Parts: sequence; structure tokens; C-alpha cells
Amino acid sequence: MASAEQARRAYLKWGFVELGVTRFAKPVKADLAGMIVLAKQLDGASSFCPSHHS
Repeated sequence: MASAEQARRAYLKWGFVELGVTRFAKPVKADLAGMIVLAKQLDGASSFCPSHHS
């Protein structure tokens, strides 16, 4: 999916960082189950802690 890769690159360009990869819990179409997890620290936030955002 070229558009998905373009979107990923755009988010990285905007300052997001890649935390990892996970899979959708519910069934989805073939080849669409993989999901990249991205995060961005907002101004004024002391730090980003993934365990608080599940």
C-alpha cells in the first residue's frame, strides 16, 4: 500500500516517532492487520510514557 508508506513518512517528517508494530485485535481484510504505532510529544508535556496511553 503505497499510500500507507507515504502517510508513515509524512508523520515521521512532522516529528512523530515509531514505537513499534502491533496487529488489530479484530479480524480485518488480508494484509491490513499490521499497524504501526506512532507517538509525538506535545509542547508542555514532561515526557511520553506509552504505558499511560493504552
